[in-house]
Amino acid sequence: MHFLFPQPNPPPSSFPYFYIGTNFWKQPNLATFYNILSSFNYALCQRSQIPSHQSTNPSIRSPFATFSLFPFYFFLFNYPMALPADYHMHTPLCLHATGEPDEYARRAVELGLPEMGMSDHSPMRQDNFDEWRMNFDKLAIYVDKVRRIQKDFPQLPIRMALEVDYFPNGEDWVRELAGIYPWDYFIGSVHYVSDDWAIDDPKKKVSGWKNRDSYEIWQIYFDRLTAAAESGLFEIIGHADLPKKFGHQPPENAGPLYERFLESAKRAGCAVELNTAGLRKDCTEIYPSRQILQLAFQKDVPITFGSDAHAPGEVGMNFVEAVVLARSAGYTKCCRFEQRRKRIVPF
Repeated sequence: MHFLFPQPNPPPSSFPYFYIGTNFWKQPNLATFYNILSSFNYALCQRSQIPSHQSTNPSIRSPFATFSLFPFYFFLFNYPMALPADYHMHTPLCLHATGEPDEYARRAVELGLPEMGMSDHSPMRQDNFDEWRMNFDKLAIYVDKVRRIQKDFPQLPIRMALEVDYFPNGEDWVRELAGIYPWDYFIGSVHYVSDDWAIDDPKKKVSGWKNRDSYEIWQIYFDRLTAAAESGLFEIIGHADLPKKFGHQPPENAGPLYERFLESAKRAGCAVELNTAGLRKDCTEIYPSRQILQLAFQKDVPITFGSDAHAPGEVGMNFVEAVVLARSAGYTKCCRFEQRRKRIVPF
C-alpha cells in the first residue's frame, strides 16, 4: 500500500511530533489502524452534530462515515501531528493508580509529548478522608518522585502539580497546600456534591441518583465548580461535566449553569481541561461536552489537555480525538504553566 501513502521525509527529531504514518508502516497493526479511523469518525460525527456519546461507541460506528473521510486519513498517514502537553496524571500514592512516575514519563517520551504534568490527588487536612487520595505525610514522597523524574528525563519538561478538590469553606486548606511547595499549577476539581457523595464513586453510580432530581444534582455540581473558578485558587478546572461519567446526561435546560461557570472561569483566567478519561467511562465522551467547549471558545476561555492517566499506558490516550474536538470548537491554542504562570502555545 505504499503507492497509496508515499512516505515524506520524517520531521526533525527535535520537534515533538506524533508521527502516525512512519510508526504505523514500520509496525503495521490493525488495532492501530482502527483507532486512527475511529478518531476521524469521531470528527465526522462531531461535525454532523451526532451526539458524541453515541459517536464514540464502537458498536455503532458507521463504516460509511469512517471511510467517507479517506482524504483526512491520507493526510494523517503522511503528515505529522503535534500533540499537546498532558497535564493530568496520577501515581500509586492516590491508592487507585498503578505505575511509577518514571513509567509515565517514559510513555510521554515515546509518544513525543512536548511536556507533561504530574497532578495527583491532593491530601486533605483530615487524613483518610476517602479511599482515593494520599495522606498528608505522603506529600513529601510525591514531590520527591516528581523531582526525580524531572532530573531523569531532562529532554521532557515535567511540571509538578496537584489535583485539588474544591469544597465550600475549604479554601484556606487549598491556600495552605499552595504555600508548601513551588507548584506549577493546581487543577481544581469537584467530585463531591454533598459531604458523603462523590459524584464519580462507582459504589453510588445508581443509588446516588435514585429519587433525586437530575437538574438539582447538576446545579449543585456547577455551583461548586463556579465557586472553584471564582476562588482564583486554580489554574485549571478539571473534567467540567463529571456527573455524566456513568451515563447520566445533563438536562436540556442546563445551559445557564454552563454559562455562569464559564463566565466565572473567564474572569478568573482559569483554563478548562479537555479530559479524555471520559472516553474510557460509561459516558464514552470527553469532558467537557462539545456544547460546553463551544461556549468556552465563544467566551475566550483557554484550555488544557489531560488524559487523567491512572496507568502509564493511559498517558496521552485519545489525544487525537481531543485535538479534533478542540479544533472543531474553534481552538488552535492551549495553555501551559510553569511556577503558576501561564503561557499560550499553538497545538
